[in-house]
Amino acid sequence: LGRFSRCFPVAGIPSFSVEEVLRDRLSDLSLPIISDLPFGHDGVNAALPVGIMAHLDADAGILSF
Repeated sequence: LGRFSRCFPVAGIPSFSVEEVLRDRLSDLSLPIISDLPFGHDGVNAALPVGIMAHLDADAGILSF
């Protein structure tokens, strides 16, 4: 998942954070999910190839391809 900018709960209005909503909706998929990656529609974006083999070391916080 990329970075979500300007997506903050409004003070005084009951709501959930983007992280809470995504965790709730995606946790049943039983897939590794990475968040806060520098790609998307905002700011500087890293290239993230689609459809290639990759290795995720969640303990070390490293995604390599």
